[in-house]
Amino acid sequence: MNMYFKNKFRNIRMNNVFLIITIAFFLTGIILGVNSVAYTKGNTSDLNSYFKELFTFISSRDISYKEVLLSSILSNLTIFMIIFILGNWALGSPFVFLIMLFKGYMMGYTFTVFIQMFNVKGLCVSLVGIVPQNLIYLPCFIMLATIASSYSYDKLKNKFQKINKTEFINEYVNASLSIAVPIVVAIIFETFLLPNILKMVILKLNI
Repeated sequence: MNMYFKNKFRNIRMNNVFLIITIAFFLTGIILGVNSVAYTKGNTSDLNSYFKELFTFISSRDISYKEVLLSSILSNLTIFMIIFILGNWALGSPFVFLIMLFKGYMMGYTFTVFIQMFNVKGLCVSLVGIVPQNLIYLPCFIMLATIASSYSYDKLKNKFQKINKTEFINEYVNASLSIAVPIVVAIIFETFLLPNILKMVILKLNI
């Protein structure tokens, strides 16, 4: 019984380590994304034109929920599956961290570009178009990356040890599936509610 609790405590402690590493990579990505905008400050005219055309397109066209749904599924469930698969690989942990670095970079870059180009209007669009769904996505992907990197490490550590592989895999699958549920909820929100809210804000701000 004492050995059982020692193992559980060790697992919790290791998960905390991987959680800290995951968050560190994500925050580093945000910082890199913000700084990269500063380095390309003189080359944003094309982006400015692109986003203005995009906002005009969004505000003047009927929303295609099918297109939004497919795009959301492609971007989010693809990342989910890649992280999940990497967690099943003994050497997958570094690649999981790199995915979180990239995710942070894209968020930091997009948020900063909107604010730099459109000032307060850009901040409003970012708060409406980026933040709401990511209040669900980010905790889910951070937890998934933490679990995946932890299991990847355990798989490497236990590679030459006799363990109950079925129980080991089932535990990992169940933990991952529990995270998939709120991600699906966020996809539904991003598909059927967010486009209407974003369109209303763009029309209101006259971007």
